[in-house]
Amino acid sequence: MKNNKLFVITILFCIVCNVNYSQNFNILIKGGLNLSNMIVKDDDKTLSDDYKMLPGFHIHPAIEYSFSDLFSLEGGIAFQSRGYKVKGDNHKFRLTSIYLDIPINAKFNFNLGNVNLFCSLGPYVAFGIGGKIYKEGTVHNITKITKRPIKWGSDWDDDLKTVDYGLNFGVGLDINNFMVGMSYGWGLANLCTIDDLDYKIKNYVLQISVGYKFNL
Repeated sequence: MKNNKLFVITILFCIVCNVNYSQNFNILIKGGLNLSNMIVKDDDKTLSDDYKMLPGFHIHPAIEYSFSDLFSLEGGIAFQSRGYKVKGDNHKFRLTSIYLDIPINAKFNFNLGNVNLFCSLGPYVAFGIGGKIYKEGTVHNITKITKRPIKWGSDWDDDLKTVDYGLNFGVGLDINNFMVGMSYGWGLANLCTIDDLDYKIKNYVLQISVGYKFNL
C-alpha cells in the first residue's frame, strides 16, 4: 500500500512539474515583409551606392521559452528572401536570394498594461537554398531578358558563399496573443567567393512582422 501511495504521489508530482514547465513554452508563428539590400565594398570604396532595397518575404515559426516575465529566449527556423535591385534608363538587375535562417534571440519584455513591449537581439546563421538573378537590357529598342538560378558555393565562378551569419535587433508589441514587430538583420559574413580580392559583400534586411502566439 505504501508503495502504491508513493507511486501515485510520484506520478502527480511529475504531472505538476510537467505542466509548470510547459507553461513556460509558447509557439510563435510570424511572417511578413522583407526590405533587403547588399553592401559591396572594394577595400574602403563602396560599389553599391546605386543598389535599391528589394521587397520580399519571411515566414518564421519559433519556440519561445520564458525564464521570467521580463526575459525569454526565442529560437526557430525562418525562410526568407534577401537581395537587391538596380534600375537604370536602359537596364534592370535583380538578385533574389532565399535563405534558411536559424536565429536565437534574447527577448526583454516590459509590461505596459494590456500591451507588452519587447526588445530582442541575438545571432543568426543562414544557408542559401535558392534564388535567381534577373537581367534586362535595352539597346536600340531591343530588350533582352535573361534569368538564371543563383550559384551557391565558394568557388571563383559561384555567385555567393552559401553560409551567412550576423546579428538581429528588433522591437515589437504583444497584444494578447497577437504580435507586431520590426527587426533588422545585420550580415557580418563576407559572401564574396574570391578570397584574394579586397571585395566584401554583405547582406542586410529590414523586417516587418505580424504573428500569433500559441500558449502551451
